Amino acid sequence: MGQPERIAIFAAAAKIQTAVGTPAVPTFAANAIRLVGKNQLTIDYIDKGDRADEQHAGMGVIGQGPKSGRYGQIDIAGPVMGGITDYFGGTVRPWWDPFIRGAGFSTTESGTTGSGIVTYTTLDDGTFEAFTLLLQSARQLFTLQDCIAIPKLSAVAGGRPQWTFTVIGAMPNDAVDSTFAGQTLDFTAAPAFKGQTTSIGAFTSVTNGPCKMRKLDLDFGTAHTPRSSAGATDVYLGEVITDRILNFSCEVEKVAKSVWDPEAISREPMPGGTDRKVNFQFGGAKFNEVKFSLGQFLFDTPVITDSSGLATWPLKGKIQARSLTGGREITIVVD
Repeated sequence: MGQPERIAIFAAAAKIQTAVGTPAVPTFAANAIRLVGKNQLTIDYIDKGDRADEQHAGMGVIGQGPKSGRYGQIDIAGPVMGGITDYFGGTVRPWWDPFIRGAGFSTTESGTTGSGIVTYTTLDDGTFEAFTLLLQSARQLFTLQDCIAIPKLSAVAGGRPQWTFTVIGAMPNDAVDSTFAGQTLDFTAAPAFKGQTTSIGAFTSVTNGPCKMRKLDLDFGTAHTPRSSAGATDVYLGEVITDRILNFSCEVEKVAKSVWDPEAISREPMPGGTDRKVNFQFGGAKFNEVKFSLGQFLFDTPVITDSSGLATWPLKGKIQARSLTGGREITIVVD
């Protein structure tokens, strides 16, 4: 059975499609992504054409049949940052806009000229968007269409927070031989995880208060399944998102239980217990700040650990669905 192809990728561009099944046309001049680290495209098939289980005359293993359902998968990593200029009017968006929308999020613009705001929140039904991803290797150009994204977020105090999007998309067309002609990128520094309030309910870092958060990770828990059609030329029509269960973890410095007692809070029933909604923010400059609001953090009873000589609580658990205003579990605001 053939093994998946793996190709090193040096540049990428992404653009939201007008509809599932209608590829967009991203360009490196208008839709380029500022990549972080090494990026590798994996190409595989839904049906690899394996015929090893078929009875046949003669000795040996029967050959392969035609493959079908070609798809590509790649992890796209990049900084958590804003779009740098005004969002009002719909032209400017953060680089990660197609990916978060391809993860089953809606987008809403508000504000006025010079003060545009974009809000992303989860979709539970209706039209889920897809995007087209353009990938450049050393000598070839690959196109993935009808893509979805599976997001993860990580941040360490003082460091640059990072998105990682696992992208999966259909590849009905072969790669094109192409030399790289360059790309247009904005090199504004991404904000660090510092200088902004973090909070879990009333446990907050205001004026360097009791909540001293050292690091965090957010796994969006995106479940998906292939869309296939016998009437399609290559069978595979991309993926469809079927579920989403957010998991959040963070490490905070231990305080007296009279100030905040996560052991007692973790045993309280929800809804109705102590508020434990999570809020954090990266950056404070206009058009380069990203604010996260999560629903109720259903963390497990923590065990005190030692981290660099400090007693800390490692907190981890699910975010309760529909526990934010508007019946959502997460809202992301860029302004």
